[in-house]
Amino acid sequence: MRRRFVAPVMLTMMSALVLTGTVRSQPGAAGPRRIKMTLRALATPANGPSFEHASADVALGVGETGATSFSAATDLCAIAAGAMARMLAPHHAWTVRFTLVGVEIDKVTVDVVTERRDESSPGVKLDSRHLVLTEGAPHILDFVDNGGSASCGTRSIALEVSAALEEAPAFAGEMLSYDLWLTHRDAAGREWTRHEGRSARQGELTDFRFQPLRWTLDALIPAGDRDMTIDELVSGSIRGRIRDDGRIDVSFQTFRALALNQASTGELGGRKIFVVRPAEPIRIELPPASGQIGTSRPTGTSAHVDLSETFGGHTTAVVVKIDRLP
Repeated sequence: MRRRFVAPVMLTMMSALVLTGTVRSQPGAAGPRRIKMTLRALATPANGPSFEHASADVALGVGETGATSFSAATDLCAIAAGAMARMLAPHHAWTVRFTLVGVEIDKVTVDVVTERRDESSPGVKLDSRHLVLTEGAPHILDFVDNGGSASCGTRSIALEVSAALEEAPAFAGEMLSYDLWLTHRDAAGREWTRHEGRSARQGELTDFRFQPLRWTLDALIPAGDRDMTIDELVSGSIRGRIRDDGRIDVSFQTFRALALNQASTGELGGRKIFVVRPAEPIRIELPPASGQIGTSRPTGTSAHVDLSETFGGHTTAVVVKIDRLP
């Protein structure tokens, strides 16, 4: 890989926890952003996969509040959304109110208040939540089950919400190219690389997966086992969105697993949100390997590998370069 200056940033990775940060500057200066909050009623039949039964949208700017409604018949066979919800004699009725608190790429902060009324019980059930949503990722607000009594076969309804940024018309059709390099360097300065190239419409989430890096254990530590191999598996997703000033907001998420023969550490993941100029390379460093892997040798005996010792002095990073396609 040709040597170029890259701006470094450490990516903190933890299981079941996504940590966000910035590389250069806070991405809040991209101008006003409007978010479409979408409510969906997902029906699950007694036999078969879930499907979307109804949906309603509310478009908001930061600081604005909007609401929509859902209603469902007693047997859950009929569902109405939005203005149509008032036309259905409901057994369950929901009013959901959103207040948009803040917007960054892949980070939508919203306050949600859900009011639910049921014919079988008096009063209003009130639920208030402060949510931080990734674009397009659903969050379940409520669930109702009819106990399998529906004549239409519907067993349950889940009410979910998701957020999507309304793309600026000037950039909605633009394409971005993603040039991704995985680099692994040992304590002696030897380097191994993998490359992935992707292109996608700006604002779309794009997945990537590098070909594994593989070493025999005896190539990494003295007196290692020649018959045992360690694989480093790195994958993730990236989303770029063009700002009015030409820079690009980026949401970058990566996952890494280290596998010893058939045993694995499992995937550890982290996310960074940052801003770059077109064609500006950014180096994102993964934290040092740690923990232990236990597995069985081909001879049938057990083996335990200390990853911090095995990969002592090693560094792993992903170099990202994003450009606008003509």
